[in-house]
Amino acid sequence: MKNLIPFFALIIFTACQSQFPTTEQLHSSNIEFHSANSNVIETSNSSSEIQDGWYSNLNEIKGFENYDEENGIILNANLSLATYFNQNTPTDKIIVLEKIKHRPNGEAMFKRLTDITIQLRTNQFLTTDFCTLDNNSNAKIIALYETTNNSNKIIKAWKINEKSLELNSIATKHVKCMLDI
Repeated sequence: MKNLIPFFALIIFTACQSQFPTTEQLHSSNIEFHSANSNVIETSNSSSEIQDGWYSNLNEIKGFENYDEENGIILNANLSLATYFNQNTPTDKIIVLEKIKHRPNGEAMFKRLTDITIQLRTNQFLTTDFCTLDNNSNAKIIALYETTNNSNKIIKAWKINEKSLELNSIATKHVKCMLDI
């Protein structure tokens, strides 16, 4: 149990930004969102096959065998937000809102509640922390942003809704993030 405390502290204090630029262009035929700048596939709820099962690693679930955890944030005693990347194509990301429970031995188990699949393009990055909505730093915002000519532009954002257990798409107008250039 003592060994889990530094692990959870590391998760909480780790910067939650990911960057995997690629020289390959991702094909827009894989995109289901109707915007020229977007590369996001949103899933409102997981399938009942996955939703009924608990896991310690997402790659235990059929269809996610090639995914590894990139980072995670503990939202409260029962919820976490994790970012996973595809080992074969590291620019393919899945952000998963997960329910947490602990086995008697202290091992954390997770249940996939909902997710967002993102295919990062060159100069695109993802942050699952460090953003505000209308200057509210407790808003729990996820942002997809693009860096060009030493400036950052948020191109898509979601708010974590802990009551409905959803990742809700929101307008980017009032979202501000502390982004590194």
